[in-house]
Amino acid sequence: MSGSFTPGASQAEWCDRALLARIHRYTVKRLRQEIEPVSGQDFMRFLCRWQHVIPSERREGPDALAALITQLEGFEAPAAAWEADILPARLDNYDFTWLDDLCLAGRAAWTRLTAPGKADRRRASARFARHRSRWCPDAAFRCGIARCPLPRSLRS
Repeated sequence: MSGSFTPGASQAEWCDRALLARIHRYTVKRLRQEIEPVSGQDFMRFLCRWQHVIPSERREGPDALAALITQLEGFEAPAAAWEADILPARLDNYDFTWLDDLCLAGRAAWTRLTAPGKADRRRASARFARHRSRWCPDAAFRCGIARCPLPRSLRS
């Protein structure tokens, strides 16, 4: 085979096809040895820390809510779980008005991307997304597909 096998080579080089395949196999084998899987415990510890569920990693304030929405955008969960379980588990002293303010300011919106099944009709699900993100494009805001939640004082 002819080609450029050495970085910075100015002329065409020649290499036996079997030798090139063997070099490739050795390189891939060496690279795979450098990447080792972690234990399940370490992975769960990482996920809890990354998701800010560990008390020492929890966030505070409305600005942290915007960052959490960014991290969780595209994740679909029952609508009632967002304010009852998901956000309070990640934010210290979570106040429901923070989410209302974020949505009413146009910085985030919720939408449902999957069609409800017969069993799901009582459990409405929602995804949060930032304005103009891949989960909620600008067109969704203009045509009203993306919705802002009603303030808690107006909910029944």
